[in-house]
Amino acid sequence: MTPDELYSQRLARYVTAMRNEKPDRVPLRPFVAEFTARYAGYTCQQVAHDYRLAFDAALRCARDFDWDAVVPNMVAAWTGMAQAAGLRYYGIPGIGIPPDVGFNYIEPPEEQAFMRADEYDALIDDPNAFLSLFYAEGKWDWHFDAFRELPDRSIVFHCDRDDLFEVHRRLHDKFALSGGIPNVLLSWGQPNEVREFCARVLREVARDGGYVMDAGAIMQNDTRVENLRVMTQVCRDLGAYPRGSYAPPDAIPPSETPASIDARRSLVGLEGRPQPRIPPGISLPWSEKANELPEITGDPDLVRAIWDEIEGLGNTYIWQLLLAF
Repeated sequence: MTPDELYSQRLARYVTAMRNEKPDRVPLRPFVAEFTARYAGYTCQQVAHDYRLAFDAALRCARDFDWDAVVPNMVAAWTGMAQAAGLRYYGIPGIGIPPDVGFNYIEPPEEQAFMRADEYDALIDDPNAFLSLFYAEGKWDWHFDAFRELPDRSIVFHCDRDDLFEVHRRLHDKFALSGGIPNVLLSWGQPNEVREFCARVLREVARDGGYVMDAGAIMQNDTRVENLRVMTQVCRDLGAYPRGSYAPPDAIPPSETPASIDARRSLVGLEGRPQPRIPPGISLPWSEKANELPEITGDPDLVRAIWDEIEGLGNTYIWQLLLAF
């Protein structure tokens, strides 16, 4: 199978499960964070400070474990951003905490640790303003009935510390599920315990599709390599569905875009639409910055190239702060 064919097969498998349907087998998508550093021989400080090393570690894991999907870099935030923003609640590996300890959050003072009273009305008025894709961090069992008010297949419910089998009983007819393999088990359990738990998940939770195998939370450097290998192997050995029990996957993406490359070339895309005043990826375009500068007596193309490069980093910094913190 060629890389393109393998990619298409795994993409179809993953998306079909997220649609709460049955693919050819249970997909694996581990949210591996500092675990990748441990596996690849880096320290937590190296992958937290140098995103290139973090990406290299993720590639090694994806290649060696042969997962269906993996996040390019699950280390929560590049610490250069945290340092530049002056964040005081973020424990940075190698700065204030040991270099082989994963990132952590520093407990705020008691008077700053809870939602303020004047924020309650805003939360009640528009709960979705406080949410994005639903990672059910912690326990949410008291709210399962409220979740059932959402449209079918409107979210993928990622199970953190709730009982995955109870989540399956209460919500799986409405939404696809992912996660639920306890991080404590993957870090401190024995391989036979991991094997038994994962096999039970495949029998009871994944039997009709709509499940993506993963840990409850991101896997830091305390996750045992042997246990993650066991989780991967059990899913490979027991996660295939019998032929004839699943339908061919729907087209991906679910749109009218032609499948062939030649047909796509005929699409007009954004042609004919007005161009935005500020192009994507920058905040202050060169056309405006140039008016602020003295006369450029040297090479204007060189000056512009450096400005565009640095300004693009500034735009990335702003978006990263908005999305990560």
